[in-house]
Amino acid sequence: MSKISCFVLLVMGLAFSHCANPGMQLRISDKGLNHANKVLKKVVENQVKALSLPNISGEEDIKGKLTYEVSKIKVEEYQIIDSSLTFVPNVGVQMNIINSKAIVDSTWSVKHWVIKATEKTAIEISGASIVVVFKISKTDTGSPLLSLHSCHADIQKVSIKSNKAIKLMQEKFEKGKLEDYVRELLNSKICSAVTEESKKWADFVNAFPVQHEIDQYTEIDYQLVNPPVFTDRYADVEMKGTFYALNHRTEPAFAPKPFTFSDAKDFMLACGVSDYALNTLSEAYFSANALKITFTEEQINHVLKELYGVSQNVSEARGSLRATKAPVVTLKPQNMTVELAGQIKIAFKEAEKHTSSEFTVDIASSISANMSISEENSKVTITGDLTLNSLALQVTSEDKTQASKFAEVEKSVKSFIETQFMAQLNGELKHGISFSNPNFIILNNLHFYTHEGFIQINTDIGRL
Repeated sequence: MSKISCFVLLVMGLAFSHCANPGMQLRISDKGLNHANKVLKKVVENQVKALSLPNISGEEDIKGKLTYEVSKIKVEEYQIIDSSLTFVPNVGVQMNIINSKAIVDSTWSVKHWVIKATEKTAIEISGASIVVVFKISKTDTGSPLLSLHSCHADIQKVSIKSNKAIKLMQEKFEKGKLEDYVRELLNSKICSAVTEESKKWADFVNAFPVQHEIDQYTEIDYQLVNPPVFTDRYADVEMKGTFYALNHRTEPAFAPKPFTFSDAKDFMLACGVSDYALNTLSEAYFSANALKITFTEEQINHVLKELYGVSQNVSEARGSLRATKAPVVTLKPQNMTVELAGQIKIAFKEAEKHTSSEFTVDIASSISANMSISEENSKVTITGDLTLNSLALQVTSEDKTQASKFAEVEKSVKSFIETQFMAQLNGELKHGISFSNPNFIILNNLHFYTHEGFIQINTDIGRL
């Protein structure tokens, strides 16, 4: 059930009418749908064997009144010979089981004026096909909405293992008519069973949460902003893609701009993340007071080493960096720029002079990032390098007697940022920041592109 539900969520796409721009977007190609079909084939085989089929009963006038009941119907074996998944424009996804075969065990009870019998029997079914269309839309609150749009079943051949009860019915029916009668009965019941089963899938999908807690500071809202829509070649899912601080949920003062995927037909999935989404993430971390760093004593000594008479005789050194406003991300073709504003506070005591000094350094900087993404050993890894485009500093202190040292402090802080701090960040990025793949999906063949206003990640799927 969980794999089918995850698949159903995967294939939601392309909007009927657009009323809001997404912060994030997912595109599923027909290549991705073909892969999902391979996975779903085995899942459906297991689901069919687990189906609870209702009893079948009735009566016929065959040289006298004949009543029957078929109970304890159980699919013992089921094999799909051929199947496919296709997009249905403006509706959803169609599952085509072109050919399948099964063995169905059941108990037959037959009453006729010449005999009364209850016996187990087996029915061999071949050439069975079923076409099911799922409609995928959205609720008023942005949750995905799944429903069964249509179902058609057709069993080509039924072979019934003979026993006393069946032989009686075969004798009473015209030659070959019993098999036709049972085939028609089963055809009428299959879609009823699928309808009941699809309600379980729909309940799961319709209750799917559209907010997710990222960490102790932030959460993401990925509700659908437009009704899902489908073309015959791909499907697009348009999500809100807004990050919020857990303790301070307010709507951002800016809105997402529309963006359009570049060609991704050779990949199973494409994911678009707009600069709007990234900027709401930075706003969320800033609102949660999470954008701050406490420096180690070694780092502070690096800042102070150029200050005359201080670098070798420092005690009780303290230092911290915090953002004074949320970073601003700008995305251009093959370029990502982050505008940063922060404040460094440095406090230390000169051991020999027994005097304390404290400086505040306001920072305005711009950094360009060149990023790439890869997958290995079930982990997605982001790597890259950063380039410092500009750096402006302003040093102040409440102790006016420290003014003579402002130039030296500015020089040492600038040296620290340009060398040690940037080197540390680039070292971490070179090593890579890794995330585990979800349990139900493995991403591979990842490609990362930066476009005007959004990032596009193209990928294939290893398994579901």
